[in-house]
Amino acid sequence: MTSIIFSSTRAYTVPYVQPLANKELLPGAKEPLILIKKIKGHATGYFGPKKGEYKTRQGYLKATAMNGEGKKTKSGTTPRIGTIAADTRFYPFGTKIFIPELKFLGTVEDIGSGIKGPRHIDIFCGHGKSAEKVARNLGRKTVTLIIVRS
Repeated sequence: MTSIIFSSTRAYTVPYVQPLANKELLPGAKEPLILIKKIKGHATGYFGPKKGEYKTRQGYLKATAMNGEGKKTKSGTTPRIGTIAADTRFYPFGTKIFIPELKFLGTVEDIGSGIKGPRHIDIFCGHGKSAEKVARNLGRKTVTLIIVRS
C-alpha cells in the first residue's frame, strides 16, 4: 500500500500528490522516476527556424514570430530536444514532465505566449524544416502529463 502526502509547500500553484514509494519505472520511461502529479492535458510542438531554409524572408519571419528564434530559452539555456515550454506559475523551471504516450521525458526551461494553465505544454522539436515537420505532425495531441522527480 502506498502512503500519500498532500502538501502545498512546493512552488506549484495547484496541489500535488507525492507518493511515499520506492522509485519505479513508469511505462515507457528509461529511468526510475517518482510520480508527483498526473493530469490530462495537451502537448504542441515548436521549433527553431533556420534562416537559409525559407524561400522568402516573410516565411522565415512568420516562423520566427510563431516559434521564436530557437537560440535561447527564457531560463537562459539553449533549447534542445527535451526542452519544454510551460506556464511557470504551475511548473517552475527545472520541473520534469513525462508523457507516456510519446515516451518523452523533458524539463521545463521555456515559456510561450500561448501556453496558459497547467494542462498545456509545448515541446521543442529541434531546428530547421525537419523540426518544423515534426512539430506540425505533433499538432495538438491529448496526452497525460506526469510530473516527476528522479
